[in-house]
Amino acid sequence: MAGNFFGELAWRGRTNTLGIGGGGHGDQTGRMLIALEPLLEAAAPEAVVVYGDTNSTLAGALRRGQARHPGRPHRSRAAQLRIGACPRS
Repeated sequence: MAGNFFGELAWRGRTNTLGIGGGGHGDQTGRMLIALEPLLEAAAPEAVVVYGDTNSTLAGALRRGQARHPGRPHRSRAAQLRIGACPRS
């Protein structure tokens, strides 16, 4: 689904798919936090687009808020843009 979304937007930015599925909410969120840390530290982005469900959004927000980038003041954090995957009923 993410591939279709980014394709329709003609997205030219960097994309990463973590491929995390299965397990409980806490387990998924924890694995996402671990997977996101090196990606965000290496990229030092100005903005982070989080596309996905509630667990993805939570993990993206937490890790983005904790990210530290060499040469960048601690207070200078990347903006976060959230795009919901689907409405919940």
